[in-house]
Amino acid sequence: EKLEGTVKWASFYREAIVAAGNFITPVQLMVRYPVTKYTSGGAPVTVQGIIFMTATFTSLPGGSFKKSDNVEISSGYAATSFKQIEDGETLVEFDALANIYTVGGVDLLAAFRAAI
Repeated sequence: EKLEGTVKWASFYREAIVAAGNFITPVQLMVRYPVTKYTSGGAPVTVQGIIFMTATFTSLPGGSFKKSDNVEISSGYAATSFKQIEDGETLVEFDALANIYTVGGVDLLAAFRAAI
């Protein structure tokens, strides 16, 4: 299945409009998020999560405009690669163009790549 999603912009950004308007050249996207885990003693520990994607935008940031309201702007994208890292460990890596698919450190396409 396709890796698709939507980016919601907080405002108009010139660089974002130029990148989203170029439907031919992929862009590198990075999303950072915190994850709270609990130790065996029950103490919370917050670690960093990062997602890297190579994506091509499928729609331009438009928006709806209302007087005295925040502008709601979004762009759709389709990704060809995805890598999720939490606390320094790669959880999932997928690259459709390089035939890479690893989950929890296990390369699920190693035999496929060896055969081609």
